Amino acid sequence: MKENIDVVMDACIHLEMWDKALEYGLQSLGPYREFYPEYHPAVGVQCMRVAKLQLFLQQLPEAQKMLQQAHHIINITHGADHPLMRTLKEMLFNCEEEMRVKRMESLNEAEDID
Repeated sequence: MKENIDVVMDACIHLEMWDKALEYGLQSLGPYREFYPEYHPAVGVQCMRVAKLQLFLQQLPEAQKMLQQAHHIINITHGADHPLMRTLKEMLFNCEEEMRVKRMESLNEAEDID
């Protein structure tokens, strides 16, 4: 089951069907968490893949949460100095920075209305 969802997710990515890819990615997390131990690298990497789609689709709060889950798992399975952790930290920083910028833009727009 998990493998089938992964294949469909990858096909959607290849076809640039981002919303569908995210839908299948989110569906895949259930089987990943069911069949793998809590701290398995495959779960962490799948969380990263889903978060990357969420970032691309500007679903920033969801991406932040998913990146934090991936960070927690990958930190345990790979260690803080692993290149994957550096990538994760960079993705999380960029997500949080983009969220901060969007909040500032919203505040500025609200001030312009007043």
